[in-house]
Amino acid sequence: MAQLYDLSKARLGSMAEAGERILECYRVLRKTEDNVVGEVLRGQGEFFEMDHYPKGDVYDPETHSQYYYHSHRDDEHGHFHTFLRQRACPRG
Repeated sequence: MAQLYDLSKARLGSMAEAGERILECYRVLRKTEDNVVGEVLRGQGEFFEMDHYPKGDVYDPETHSQYYYHSHRDDEHGHFHTFLRQRACPRG
């Protein structure tokens, strides 16, 4: 696993920018007293266990990454599943 001191300044800058974007998202969500799960479920209708939200999942064809939110039981809040599809993974 790479250590921070092994990363280039460009990579560290990119990581810092991503962190700033996340903080900006949290700032905006605080204004409406919402959270990431609320955003994913907004406009999705009634929530059913095992269904994926948002419906059809979220897939990025550029990075071949995918995610969805769901729960397994009535008493479970729910969780995110995140994936990198095969095209995003190096051979071997």
